[in-house]
Amino acid sequence: LDECVSQLREVENFFKDQSSNAAYRIARVYKEFGQQARYVAQLRYIMKSYPRSKESNSAHMELEKLGIKIGGGVDAEP
Repeated sequence: LDECVSQLREVENFFKDQSSNAAYRIARVYKEFGQQARYVAQLRYIMKSYPRSKESNSAHMELEKLGIKIGGGVDAEP
């Protein structure tokens, strides 16, 4: 788990065009390993760090499915 997350963090930090995707994959890894608290924290991190990405939208949807209050949001651009 730790090695996988570490590799994905490197991708997130060094390949800016893949940052939000790598961050989302980290969330999915946490989910697959049953790390619920980390999974939720990572989804929140995605929404805060990459608010206009499709991964942020996916994170938002997943948090809603879990019944977790999200708060805030980004207005859609016209």
